[in-house]
Amino acid sequence: MGSPDQPYDAVDGQAFADSRFGPQAVVRLRAAFEASRHPMLLADDQRRWVTGNAPACDLLGVAREEVPWRTMDDFTPPSERKRLEEQWEAFLTSGAAEGWYELYVADRGPVPVEFSATANVLPARHLSLFIPPDTASTEHTGSALARRRRGRRSRRRSAVDHSSPSASARS
Repeated sequence: MGSPDQPYDAVDGQAFADSRFGPQAVVRLRAAFEASRHPMLLADDQRRWVTGNAPACDLLGVAREEVPWRTMDDFTPPSERKRLEEQWEAFLTSGAAEGWYELYVADRGPVPVEFSATANVLPARHLSLFIPPDTASTEHTGSALARRRRGRRSRRRSAVDHSSPSASARS
C-alpha cells in the first residue's frame, strides 16, 4: 500500500508481478500493454491506477512515474464520483464493462473516450483500454462496439433458443 511519500505500486515490474501466473503469460501481457497504440491502464480494486502505457500517459497528461499516484476519481468530476463508485462495483461483479466515458483532464477539460475494461486480468488488477475520438473515428469505433454487442446477444439468444422446448417445437 502506498504512503504520502511513495506511490501505491512501483511502475516497473510490480504492476505485472504475480506468482500465480506463469512467467510467459505475464511477459506476453506486459508486451501487449506496452506495444499498444491505444491508452491502456491497470487499476487495483480501489480504482487506483497502478501503471499506464505511453499513450495513456499522453491522454491523461501525466508522466509515467505519476500514474501510480493517481486514481480514476482524479479524472472524474466530483458530481460523477458517486456514480463511478456504483459502476465500479458493478464492473468488479460482472468482470467486464464497455461504453463511453468522459475523462476530465487538466488543461484539456472533458475528453470523451470509448472504453473496454476487463476485471482481474491479474489478481486485483483490472485492465482498461481507451479509444479517444482522435485515435479512431467515433462512428467507426461505435459501430464496431455495437457489432460486438449484437454478436454477443445473437449468440446468447441462439444458446437459449436451442435449449428451450419451444424452440424445438418451432423448428
